[in-house]
Amino acid sequence: MSIAYSAGRIWRKIWNGPFHIGRLAQPVTVGDVLMKLLETAWRTAILAITIVVVTVACGGVWFTYLSPVIFPRAETNLVVEAVYDDGKRTIPAPPPFVKPGQKAPPVFRCTPDYPIKVSFWNKSSRPITDVYFDIEAYNVGYTNNLVDGGAFRENHRVVEPHHVWTTCYASPVLEGVDPLELTYKASVSTASYADE
Repeated sequence: MSIAYSAGRIWRKIWNGPFHIGRLAQPVTVGDVLMKLLETAWRTAILAITIVVVTVACGGVWFTYLSPVIFPRAETNLVVEAVYDDGKRTIPAPPPFVKPGQKAPPVFRCTPDYPIKVSFWNKSSRPITDVYFDIEAYNVGYTNNLVDGGAFRENHRVVEPHHVWTTCYASPVLEGVDPLELTYKASVSTASYADE
């Protein structure tokens, strides 16, 4: 017995319900009419519930799987990297999103007052702006974030499609921690397409 056949039998049992009377035979009694009314009400309720369940399921699939692929949010098309560069050390390596053999963006140096260099790479075909993100800092091999509270940052520069925008921020690490010894990370919360 196939799964489809079993499912069809189960559906028929549910569809017919406890009030199934089938075709009315002559002479029709009041009881037959009442049973037919109950059968119709049952099927209407089952149909309404089925429509609601299918609508909710389709909505879940749309918002969870299809919409992010068809209409990706701006932050999913934005790579943000943070590194320490006080302008004194040797020129740092290109941002991690620059592949070997690919031309790196022009060297941009920060200053001792604003030594956290943050690069925004727009991977989409639309301009991105209004990026809200956090700067995080870690000792190598550890997971505790050493950033002082309030490392939330904003960037309202329009980053053109397939371009990189780089800027500098003050060091947000806790007092007494050597910022040179840390690895940095930028965690984006939201961003927007500039053409919306």
